Amino acid sequence: MGIKLKKIKKRKREGKDYLFILGEKENKNYTIVWREYEYNWSDEEFKKDKEFIIQEIKDWNPNIVYINGQSILITKIGDLNLEIRYIEPDFKKLINNI
Repeated sequence: MGIKLKKIKKRKREGKDYLFILGEKENKNYTIVWREYEYNWSDEEFKKDKEFIIQEIKDWNPNIVYINGQSILITKIGDLNLEIRYIEPDFKKLINNI
């Protein structure tokens, strides 16, 4: 069974595109964050990225957050406890099982 899509929103931060997807599966809220990023971002850039993502998803109350690439996203946002998963390892597992 797949994720039931609930919301999609696109945002920009300093010229970089972000796509946020909210879905539900087995009574859990999933948020998928796909964004443009650079491997050589400074610590300050990763901090801005984290703060931007938190601001965009906190009202969605996600249980699980999938994010592409490197991130310093944290597992606690206010009262929320998040499970952070990276898209690439799970995608690779799925591809290898085809």
